[in-house]
Amino acid sequence: MPISRFNETGLKPLPTSDEPLDVDIETFPDFDHMLYYFEFAYIGEAGRGGNGFLIKVEHKFNTGQLWAVKAIPRSSFGSVCYATQHATGRHTITSLSLPPSFIQVCCLVHITLCVCKEAPGLCTEAEFASKYAHLVRLPLCKNLCAITDVVQDDTWFYVVMDFAEGGVCPDGPLPEDDARRIARDIFNGLEMLHSHGLTHGDVSLNNIMKTGKDKRERYMLVDFDNVLTPTSPKPISVIGTPKFLAPEGISRFEYSPASDMWAMGVAIYQLLTGRYPFNIRDDGAIDEGRLLWKMHRGVYFYPHDAVSPLAKDLVRKLLTADPDSRIQSASKALEHPWLSAAGNPEPTHSSPCPPCSDE
Repeated sequence: MPISRFNETGLKPLPTSDEPLDVDIETFPDFDHMLYYFEFAYIGEAGRGGNGFLIKVEHKFNTGQLWAVKAIPRSSFGSVCYATQHATGRHTITSLSLPPSFIQVCCLVHITLCVCKEAPGLCTEAEFASKYAHLVRLPLCKNLCAITDVVQDDTWFYVVMDFAEGGVCPDGPLPEDDARRIARDIFNGLEMLHSHGLTHGDVSLNNIMKTGKDKRERYMLVDFDNVLTPTSPKPISVIGTPKFLAPEGISRFEYSPASDMWAMGVAIYQLLTGRYPFNIRDDGAIDEGRLLWKMHRGVYFYPHDAVSPLAKDLVRKLLTADPDSRIQSASKALEHPWLSAAGNPEPTHSSPCPPCSDE
């Protein structure tokens, strides 16, 4: 069964079994054939990450209809092929795994690929295909980046998805009403994942994007490379963004919807205070014993944070070290008074919300 949201009769049905899905990814000769098939025109590079990079495209016959294509290298599921741009404007390819047509396209459109360190594989190709087969069959949710298709060539997987034109979620501190709005949107997206047995595995501010305009403006959760399905094998190493890792992920490599809830606690704390609750280096280097002790001790707010009692209560219930005592799911979190009350008159920060980046 190809990995696509649609078939001849419309939206495909959801998976009904916990067995791994038998999927067949459509294969193209190269990158430009993939663009031709979807009737896409290349616009530019939209972002980079450890697992690949995003390409911004536009539908050729529907001007203004933007999409994103995430290119993930099939070799080792963690190393990205590199290109560097010299003063002459020419590109030098420093990896031989790029298909010739992709190299040609990169040079024509002046794309500069990210040089990054090789990382452990995300999963096997079969596991990757199975998790995305689950994702493309989810009901559409305005707070989840919609995945419509997954295709491949000999070297790359291409994930076709919505394009978030508003940029990455702003850092804190934000007015409390703004932080609540972002949190409510992302809990809505997580509720969709959790209700279908999926754990996101990498909730972080960098994976929250702003999209839509005016009354349709909203925030949505993106980047599903670390999603765990009911049939995913237990991870054998840490996954996700270090600063957002739950204690059970650090000590036992255990991930569940409760781990997503911990990450949301970190995100809300950062949105409200402008800092992270626990000092974890970006490279993930930690003193595990001391860090776990701090996590079990609990999170602290300063008086100058001016955070309301209800917001503090939610964050502390999300940042409970014992996953069995923590808020277990997004649906339970949405029942909390801080989120369920629309526009309650609680103290907020006086600083204005910084604009989202358009990059």
